[in-house]
Amino acid sequence: MEMIQESRSHEGNEFRIVISEDGKKHLEGYGIVFNSESRLLYGFFVERVLPEAIDGADMTRIVSQFNHDRNMVLGTSWAGTLTYSIDARGVKYKVELPDTNAGRDVAILAERGDLRASSFGFRVKDDYWTIETRDGKQIEVRTIKKFELINDLSPVIDEAYEGTQGLDISKRFYEERKNAALGGTPPKESEEDKYLKLLCA
Repeated sequence: MEMIQESRSHEGNEFRIVISEDGKKHLEGYGIVFNSESRLLYGFFVERVLPEAIDGADMTRIVSQFNHDRNMVLGTSWAGTLTYSIDARGVKYKVELPDTNAGRDVAILAERGDLRASSFGFRVKDDYWTIETRDGKQIEVRTIKKFELINDLSPVIDEAYEGTQGLDISKRFYEERKNAALGGTPPKESEEDKYLKLLCA
């Protein structure tokens, strides 16, 4: 099965605004949290990331963009305006907020506590699935063992993200997996998928 680009958001992020000596504002938060189970994705499965999933992943070109809007770029790894570190909790990112409408808006929303979720874009190299019974219902649990690529670490307003890119791609991933298992063909590539591939170029 061809690897496709996916995105996920998670709640409970603790954003922090840091002001450097030169007066620049930086946003800090966790883009990926290890061993933390996601919400139910598209009504089918939940997901968790193992700490070793990061090992060997391509993290050379990472972008941060508010609510995954390509017109609201906050920083990039290639310009040095986005950096990241890995600790026992997960992948923490720090982005220098630009003096743009997007940068100022994000700073204000973070300071007020309105920002409450982070998102990351990725491709998976290795995972496994199990079935668990919860509250009398069977659900699939996807455990990510290895990432092939991580190319997006971004703050999002959770409600704005819900039902858009993340779940659309989750649905396509789930349908593709089921179709492949039945010998069918995967769905056609969407315009959003084409854009996400550009980030990997």
